[in-house]
Amino acid sequence: MNPLHERRLLPLAALTAGWLAAAFCGNAGAKWKPERPVELIASVAPGGNQGLTARAIRGIWQER
Repeated sequence: MNPLHERRLLPLAALTAGWLAAAFCGNAGAKWKPERPVELIASVAPGGNQGLTARAIRGIWQER
């Protein structure tokens, strides 16, 4: 096979595989609800970017 075609084929195959995985697995866990409270642990000091992100995620989880 021509090397130019191989360079184009691999990204296209990866993109196609990713698209198919997203299409078939998109709603796989949509109906799952935890039986107990979920604990989110940020392993850094409060006030940093990771702590702020964890608090934002916690707010989203509490709404749902």
